[in-house]
Amino acid sequence: MQADQPIQAPPRTGGMRNVGSILSAVAVVLAVGALVAALAVPGPAGPQGATGATGANGTNGTNGARGPQGPAGNGTLMVSFRDTAVTSISAACTQEAASTNITVPSAGTVVITASVTVFIQHTSGTSDNVEVYVGTSVPTEGACYWPDGQATVAASAASDNYIITVPVSVATPVSAAGTYYFPVGGSTGGTAWFTWDVGYIVFYPG
Repeated sequence: MQADQPIQAPPRTGGMRNVGSILSAVAVVLAVGALVAALAVPGPAGPQGATGATGANGTNGTNGARGPQGPAGNGTLMVSFRDTAVTSISAACTQEAASTNITVPSAGTVVITASVTVFIQHTSGTSDNVEVYVGTSVPTEGACYWPDGQATVAASAASDNYIITVPVSVATPVSAAGTYYFPVGGSTGGTAWFTWDVGYIVFYPG
């Protein structure tokens, strides 16, 4: 009787090894994907830090060059004048000592407004009259052209010294830019003096 031979297990094929390799590769891919996902999704914001101290101011830069002067504006110009000198007034046109001039940038109109005080030495029975004017140049004639104001003491008034303030206002055109002179003056047939004058000269362009 022949003895039974032992049965050998069949040899292991490479299929199981391939499955293990595939599973290992899948695990690696999944791990890498999880890492990428963890890096892509930001975590919660941390607390805001305290505000830092203000830095020191920088040094100032140097001044730039001065630009050219702009053209004259359309506004008015004004100068004032005042004279306290005592000036005797004669029958010829007497100019007050005040230098009343203005420099203008263009053609336009100049308005002179003044308050002129005269001192009249009056004798009853004779009328006294002082004609006050504002000229556009130093007068060369014996009279002060047309008076812009008058101070009068009637003949019937008692003999005395009279102080009278005469308001004057004159508007005159100027044809171009330049400096213009507007003297205050007057004349009288009696005895009188200028004692005070004050006023303004205003230029209006156009």
